[in-house]
Amino acid sequence: MVIARRLGLALALVAVAALVTALLFAPAKAAELAKGSNIISLQLTHGDADFAEPEFGSGSITAFDHSEWGGQLQLQHMLSDKWALAASYGIGTFSETNKPGDNAAPNSPDGEYTQSSWNVRLGADRFVSLADDFYLFAGPGIEYWSGSAEFDFPAPPFPYVTETGQTNRISLTGRIGVHIGLSSSLALNGHFGCYVGSASVDQAGAEASWMPSGNQGALGLAFSL
Repeated sequence: MVIARRLGLALALVAVAALVTALLFAPAKAAELAKGSNIISLQLTHGDADFAEPEFGSGSITAFDHSEWGGQLQLQHMLSDKWALAASYGIGTFSETNKPGDNAAPNSPDGEYTQSSWNVRLGADRFVSLADDFYLFAGPGIEYWSGSAEFDFPAPPFPYVTETGQTNRISLTGRIGVHIGLSSSLALNGHFGCYVGSASVDQAGAEASWMPSGNQGALGLAFSL
């Protein structure tokens, strides 16, 4: 979790610094995307995560979803002047702190909920140029996502510390995005999209499988090579 938080802060700082530098010092002419071009993007992300409640000794588990944020590294390789192969790897995280109130036992500790995940995606993007420095792109993809969550609530009268099982999800995804050139090698690159897929998890012999759907998005800086 600490790694994910530091990554998020680092991505934000790098994005702000690079954007300010590009706007103040970079030439106005942006790079044109053509066959053979490579676009490497460092992005902040958000999306929906899918889990199953801990087994808690009940003999069964049930699914739930939660928001997450994180970061990803993406490569878009232009196969032609219009189509690109897109591949990415990312991590996601979320944390929540619950402080005891007036009706809690004296000196009760805080409760913590945390989650973490990772994902890989492979897809294709169709690019359309609207101006010399402005492109729209859209396309499908396949994503593999895996994640788990942890509940740490030690306060009486019902203390518990437990983890969920590891959820594995395979999804079909679709997205639409923009690529806005800032200089000969630097651009803003972002998208929003959705997914629908198949997820499964098992814990203590109990199993759950379902077909989740959700939203995804990303925004960051891109470097054209």
